[in-house]
Amino acid sequence: MGISRIDHLYAETTAWEESAASWEGVGFAFIETWGSEGHRTGSLRSGEAEMALADVTGSEPAFHVFFAVDDAGFAQESPGVTTVTPAEKTHWGARWSRACDPEGRIHALEEGAA
Repeated sequence: MGISRIDHLYAETTAWEESAASWEGVGFAFIETWGSEGHRTGSLRSGEAEMALADVTGSEPAFHVFFAVDDAGFAQESPGVTTVTPAEKTHWGARWSRACDPEGRIHALEEGAA
C-alpha cells in the first residue's frame, strides 16, 4: 500500500496561450482539449510523462502532483499527514484524497488512475 508512481502533474494557468506554448516547447503535446475561452483544459503527454493544464481566472494558479495509489484513504490517519480532502469519488470517475506537506503544497492521492 502507499504511492506506486507519479500519475500526472496538474498545472493551472492564467495565461493559456503562453503556458501551452511553454509546455509544448519542452516537448509536451496536447492529446485532448476541452472547454472554451476562460476555462480551457487539456491533457498533454511527452514520452511517459503526462499532465493536465487548466485555464483559471481570479485565483493564484496551482500546481499539484497526482500520485497513483491503491487506496486513496490510506494516509488519512497517518502521523504527520495533514489531510485537506478526505477520500472521495471525483467527477472524472476516480477516487482521491488530498494531503498538504509541511511547506503547504497540496498533493493528490488518486485511486483508479488510468
